[in-house]
Amino acid sequence: MRLAIPSPFEVAADLLWPAANQYLEDPAGWAKDRLDEFWWSGQREMAAMVVANRYGCGSLGVTSGVN
Repeated sequence: MRLAIPSPFEVAADLLWPAANQYLEDPAGWAKDRLDEFWWSGQREMAAMVVANRYGCGSLGVTSGVN
């Protein structure tokens, strides 16, 4: 699994303007507290990946031309 390295500007922005909402970093906690739902480990893992890669998805959906 390849993890994206955040740019220094993203890190600085996160330090200068931290998230005010506790659930921005914990979507599984939001689902448990607000929806009273249990997420399986795979669902929690996918939600954590979305949180960790919120600034872009790399080459997702990019295809090469067919000759």
